[in-house]
Amino acid sequence: MLNIIWPIFIIISIIYALISGNIENSSNELEILKSEKEKLDKYGITHMLMYKKSKLRKFVEQNTEKYNLLYEDDNFCLFERKQVKESV
Repeated sequence: MLNIIWPIFIIISIIYALISGNIENSSNELEILKSEKEKLDKYGITHMLMYKKSKLRKFVEQNTEKYNLLYEDDNFCLFERKQVKESV
């Protein structure tokens, strides 16, 4: 059970750090976003609620072929991941 819960907490904390801007600009920022993308794929996360000025939002907006903007207000936005057809 803990093997499932701890990775989820780690993902949430990294996403929170990205949203709140607590992760400084660095040369490995792209690597962090790539690893987040892999985690989103691995755990099947389909919706993301994030702060409007977050770095993660910039990443999502650059990948419009993968994400739909569902809702946006003055502070937050909600994205949905487009379904990927899996080949068998």
